[in-house]
Amino acid sequence: MKPKVAVLLGVVAVSFAAPLIKLSTAPAAVIAFYRLFLAAAATLLLARGRLKPVPRPLWWQIFLAGIFLGLHFAVWIASLGFTSVLSSVALVTLQPVIVALAARFFFREQLPAQAYGGIALAVAGGLLLAAVDMLGSGSSLYGDLLAFLGAVFISGYLILGRFVRREIGVLTYTFWVYSGAALTLLLLMLRSGQALIGYPAQDWLIFLALALVCTILGHSVFNWALAYLSPTTVTVAILGEPIGACLWDYVIFGAVPGLLQLAAGVLLLAGVAIFLFASKSLATASE
Repeated sequence: MKPKVAVLLGVVAVSFAAPLIKLSTAPAAVIAFYRLFLAAAATLLLARGRLKPVPRPLWWQIFLAGIFLGLHFAVWIASLGFTSVLSSVALVTLQPVIVALAARFFFREQLPAQAYGGIALAVAGGLLLAAVDMLGSGSSLYGDLLAFLGAVFISGYLILGRFVRREIGVLTYTFWVYSGAALTLLLLMLRSGQALIGYPAQDWLIFLALALVCTILGHSVFNWALAYLSPTTVTVAILGEPIGACLWDYVIFGAVPGLLQLAAGVLLLAGVAIFLFASKSLATASE
C-alpha cells in the first residue's frame, strides 16, 4: 500500500476513537488499559519473532515513554466525559507545538519566524476554545484542562521516541512502549480500586476496536509511514482527526458544535498547520 494512502486510512481509523469511547460505560483508565494491552498483544503477534533486543541504556527512555503514553490516554479519555469531542481532540493536536517549544527550550533548536506566528494562532484558538467552554459550564473547562494535559503527556512520549526510534525498529519500540503504558494504567486502576472485569459485551467490543482499529491501524500505521514520508506530512495529515471525530460524533450522537466553538477549533488547527509547514521549510533549508 502507498504510504500516503495508508496515512489517509490511518486518519479515518483514529477518528473513530472519541465516539467509541463515549459509547463505553467503563472508567477512563480501564478503557485506556485495554486499548494499550490489546494493542501490545496484537503488535507481538504481528512481529512474529522479529522483536530485536533493546540496548540497556534505552530502557529507561522506553519506560518513561510508556508512562507518558499511558497518562496521555488516561487523561484524554477522561476529558471526553467533561467536554465536547471537538474541544478534546482539537486541544490534543497542540502536541507538535508543545514538542517544538520544549525542543527550543531544552535543546536550543531554532524555529523560523513563521512558526511563531502559527504557535500564536494555535494558542489563541486554544484560549478561545477554553473561554467558550467556560461560558458553558465549569465541567467543560475541566475537560479542556484534561485534554491539554493529554497533549503535554503525548509530547513527552514523542520527544523520548524521537531518540529511541533512531536505535530500534518500529515493532520493537511499539511493543515495549505499549506494554509500559498498559502497565502504568494497570497500576493506576489497582490503586483506585477499579475492576478489571465485569463490563458488558459492548465495552469489550469497544476495547478491541480501539486497540485494533484506532491504535494498530491508526497510530502504528503513522509510525510505519514515517519511514517513507516526512514527519510534517504525517503530522499535518493527523490534523484531519478532529474533523473525522466531529463527523462521527454528529452521525452517532447528533452533536453539533456551536459557531464560536467551531471557529476556535478551526483557528487552533490552522495555527498548528501553519507552524508545521513553517517548520518543514526550516528543515528543508538545513538539509
